Amino acid sequence: MPNMKKIEEYRKKLDLAKIRVTEILDKNSTLNNTTVLSEKTKLIKFGGEISDWLSFWSQFGRIHDDSTMSEKDKFQYLIQCMIVGSRAREIVDSFPPTAENYAKVIDTLKTRFGREELLVEFYVRELLSLVVKNATNLKSKHNIAQLYDKLESHLRSLESIGVTTDKYAAMLFPLVESCISEDLLRVWLRNSSMIKKEKSYGEKLSDLLSSLKAEVEGEERISLAKADFTPNENEVVSSRKQKCKETEFSVPTSTI
Repeated sequence: MPNMKKIEEYRKKLDLAKIRVTEILDKNSTLNNTTVLSEKTKLIKFGGEISDWLSFWSQFGRIHDDSTMSEKDKFQYLIQCMIVGSRAREIVDSFPPTAENYAKVIDTLKTRFGREELLVEFYVRELLSLVVKNATNLKSKHNIAQLYDKLESHLRSLESIGVTTDKYAAMLFPLVESCISEDLLRVWLRNSSMIKKEKSYGEKLSDLLSSLKAEVEGEERISLAKADFTPNENEVVSSRKQKCKETEFSVPTSTI
């Protein structure tokens, strides 16, 4: 009959071995997740600029919401995302990097840089700066594509923080309208006056952006059409040099 004491010892060793294997597998799984994340995603650095918060949090938020990652590991990723010597890094460094402090440091960063009213104020000011530039440079020709891209970017940022078009359209519409050059505004007003239907500010804002987008696409098509038939600078210079050579050799010389 086998020794019961030895059997019990074997069972304990087997149980310890199972626990050890589980720990190793969990550790490898965490390391693999970390490696995959590092390889696929280049972590966006954040230094405390309001303009960078949304792009930073849109990426780091995926790490924050990852239930398979420990809060201690998340804290280490957060440290890597902070620009050394910046205000944001100073805030993060003021907390010991423990799992218990992770939620506290995230709340602090959100309170300092990610408050909704602060972000709304920033992007509305960006729209106002476009208005001022348009008002002070009436004689200059604006790049329509750049203007449209900036407007769309600012409005999309406002929408992402909960500032819906319907909610703030009455405020945003006059700002966007003032950003556009006089010529484009005349075209849009002429087209909109032909539509008798009364529209909300949200609908007007959408129509205005659609009109501006159509102008951008039109400008791009015109540039593309002209590019195939317009000689570049090198071709022009080469042609001029060739003409000069031909003129030089064609000048008659007098003989004695």
